[in-house]
Amino acid sequence: MNLFEEAMLEPVARYWRFTKGIEHMEKDRNITLVDLGCGQKMLFYDFYTKKRSNINSYIGIDPLLRVSSTKSHIKLIKNSLAKSIPLSGASVDYVVGFAFLEHIDSPGSIIGESIRVLKTGGKAIFTTPTWKAKGMLEFLSYKMGLISRREIEEHRTYFNKENLLSLVKWASARIETHHAYFELGYNNLFVITKKNE
Repeated sequence: MNLFEEAMLEPVARYWRFTKGIEHMEKDRNITLVDLGCGQKMLFYDFYTKKRSNINSYIGIDPLLRVSSTKSHIKLIKNSLAKSIPLSGASVDYVVGFAFLEHIDSPGSIIGESIRVLKTGGKAIFTTPTWKAKGMLEFLSYKMGLISRREIEEHRTYFNKENLLSLVKWASARIETHHAYFELGYNNLFVITKKNE
C-alpha cells in the first residue's frame, strides 16, 4: 500500500472525529487555527472550509509534510512536534490534533505547548483512541486491512480519561470537556480552554 493511500474505514473514522471536534469551535468570528499532524492533504482544513468560512489563518504542522501552499492564509510547517510547537505564545485561537497524540512520544509536552500558543479563551481540541480500541484497531488493521497498518503500528500509547486529565498540569488551562467515549467507546474527545493568566 502506498504510504498515503487510505484503508476503507479511515474516511469514516476521520469524519466522525472531525464532526465531534468542530462542534467546539466558534463560527461567528474569524479564527487562527493550528492543525497538528495535518497530513499532506490538510483534510481537516478541507472539512472545515466546506462547513464554515471563518478561517483567517490556517497553520498546518506535520513531520511528513512535502507540500507547500500558494494560498496566503495557509502556512505549512514541517516539524517533528517532538516536544514543542514552533509558534509564538498566545498567537492562535484553536489548536486541533485529530488522531495525533497517540503518535508522539511526549503528549504532555505538546499539550503544554498547545496551551502556550493559545490566546486567552482559545481551545485545544484532541481526539485519541482509548485503550479499549487497541485490540479492535489491530484486528481491523492487521487482519482485515480496513484501517491503515502503518498508522496503527505508529501508535505509542492509548488514552483513558484519567491519563488525559493527568497531562494537563498548567494553571492557565481549564478542561472544558472530555467526551468518553465516542465511536462506540473507542475514541476520546478532549477539549482544553486557556484561562486568564
